[in-house]
Amino acid sequence: MPQQRDRQRDDARSRGTGFSAVNLAVMAGAYLDIAPRDIPHAGSITRIVQQLGGAFGAAVLAVILQRQLATHLATHPAAFAHSFLWALVFSAIAFVPAVLLPGRSRAETAAPAVTVPE
Repeated sequence: MPQQRDRQRDDARSRGTGFSAVNLAVMAGAYLDIAPRDIPHAGSITRIVQQLGGAFGAAVLAVILQRQLATHLATHPAAFAHSFLWALVFSAIAFVPAVLLPGRSRAETAAPAVTVPE
C-alpha cells in the first residue's frame, strides 16, 4: 500500500508540473501583444476566466459522474470511465479552436538586428 501512495504522489507532482508548464507558455503567449499598461487588467481578467472555467468544468464532470452512478446499470469503474471519456471529449473540443489560432510569421518572431554604435 505505501508503494501505491508513493506512486500516486509522484503522478500528482508530474501532473502539477505539466499543468504549470503549459499554463506558463499559454500566459506568456497571451501577453505578447498587450501594451505594458494593460497587463494588470489582462492578468486579472485571465485569472477570473480560468477560475470560472475550472469550476464550471469540474461541476459539469461531477454532474456527469453523479448521473452515471445514479443509474442502476452503471458500476463504479464504468461510471468513472464514462466521465473520463467526457473529459477527453471536452479537451478535444477545446483543442480544435486552439489549433486554429493564427500564428506569427517568421518576420515577426525574428530577433531584431542589433546595431553597434561606432
